[in-house]
Amino acid sequence: LPEKLAIDLKYIDRKGLLKDIGYLVQGILITIFGAIKVEYLMKNRRQLLFLGIDLSLSMLSYLTANLLRFDFIIPITERSTIFPFLLIIILIRPFIFIYFGLYQSLHKYVSTKDFACILKAVTLGSFLIMASSFLLNIRSHSRSVLALDWLLLIIFLFGLRMVARLLIQKKAGRKKKDKRNALIVGAGNMGELLLREIDRNPKLKLNPVGFIENDPEILGKVIHGVKVLGRISDLAEIISVKNVDEVLLTIRGDESKGIINFCRQNNVQCRIIPSLRDIINDSVRIELIEGEKGE
Repeated sequence: LPEKLAIDLKYIDRKGLLKDIGYLVQGILITIFGAIKVEYLMKNRRQLLFLGIDLSLSMLSYLTANLLRFDFIIPITERSTIFPFLLIIILIRPFIFIYFGLYQSLHKYVSTKDFACILKAVTLGSFLIMASSFLLNIRSHSRSVLALDWLLLIIFLFGLRMVARLLIQKKAGRKKKDKRNALIVGAGNMGELLLREIDRNPKLKLNPVGFIENDPEILGKVIHGVKVLGRISDLAEIISVKNVDEVLLTIRGDESKGIINFCRQNNVQCRIIPSLRDIINDSVRIELIEGEKGE
C-alpha cells in the first residue's frame, strides 16, 4: 500500500518513542482499512479463510491456556475475565496479523521469515491485549496464562501453515505425473525466481527435480522444497538418476556452453532462461521460458 510505505519512510526519518508508537498505529490503520475493500475481499477469499482460522486458533489458544493453567478446572473467580479477554482478542489479533503480512506469502513457501512474522505478530498482539485489559480496568490473569497463550498461539499458527504446506505438496505430487522433469542449473536468485514461476504457473507443465550449483555453501541445501543435488560436473549422473527431460539454464559463461553441448549430444532439451537484469528491465518476461533449445 502506498500510504503504508509513506508512513514507513516517515518512521525512518523521525525517530523517538512517542513518534514510533504514533507511526505504528497509523501504519496498522492504513494497512487494515486499505485491505478492507470489496475488490480485496473478492480476490483474496483464501487469505480471508486463513484469517478466520487464525482468529479461531487465537481463541482456542487462550481457552487452552486457561485449562492447562488450572488443570482443566477453571475457578469461578477466573471465569468472569474469560469473556472480556476473548472480546479483546477478537478485536486486536486479526488486525495485527494483517499488519505483519501473515497472509501475503503463499503457504507452499513456509520459511523462517514466516515464523519471524508470526512471532512478532503474536508478541505485539499479546502486549496490546494486556495493555487494553489494564486500560479497561479488567482484572488480569496470572502471567502463566498469558505466557501459555503466547506460546500455544505461535505453535498453532506456524503448525497450521506447515500442515497447509504438506497438503499443497501432496496435491501437487498427484499432478506431477503430467509434467516434464526439469533440472535447474544455478541455485542463486535467478534459480529461485524461476522455481517460484514454475510453481506459480501450471501451464509450463514442469516438475523441478532439483538444482545443480558449484557454490559449496549451497550444496545439499533445500530451496522451497527442491534440493541442490550436486555440482555442474555431476550433470550427466543427475540427469540419468532423476530422469530429467529438460535442463533450465540460469547461468552464463563457459560452463553454460558445455551444458548446452552436452544436452545436444544426449538429446536432452535445454532452455536458456533470461537474466534477472533483462526481466527487471522488462525486456523479457520469465513466462517466456522457451529461450534457446538444444536440439
